[in-house]
Amino acid sequence: MSLKNLSLQKKLFVFMLPIFVMLFTVLILNSYLQIRAIKKDVYNKEKLFMKKDIEDKVKSKLELLKNIVAVVSSDSIITQAMDEDDREKLFNEIAKIRKNIIKIKSFKDPKIQIVDSMGFSYVKSWDKNSYGADTNNRDSVKFVRKRKQPYSG
Repeated sequence: MSLKNLSLQKKLFVFMLPIFVMLFTVLILNSYLQIRAIKKDVYNKEKLFMKKDIEDKVKSKLELLKNIVAVVSSDSIITQAMDEDDREKLFNEIAKIRKNIIKIKSFKDPKIQIVDSMGFSYVKSWDKNSYGADTNNRDSVKFVRKRKQPYSG
């Protein structure tokens, strides 16, 4: 079949068809690249937003934790119970503090552990009968010994 025998309309169709196919292919490729760029941009923005949001939440929790630690460490009932070596009284007092923390919804399941000056676990809010564990290798205990101030974290 020769092009000479075709009508003008068919000749135009034969020449335009590859052009349309090429334009359609370029359009699809361009759309794909644009969508990919938009996805990447949205992902990066969301990632940064979530990272900042998590950092802010962690900072506020740490500040709240520092306040709680300051209250626990200066509580006269706790210090008196430590002086009197009264674990029962100490456990009851930190249980009250723990209930108040849960009540104001600061933390879902706070765990309070009191460590003696030798670095051994004295009272744990989650287990009345568990004490005496060596905590000397923990960073928190090293921090308290070095700086002589309450640790939270």
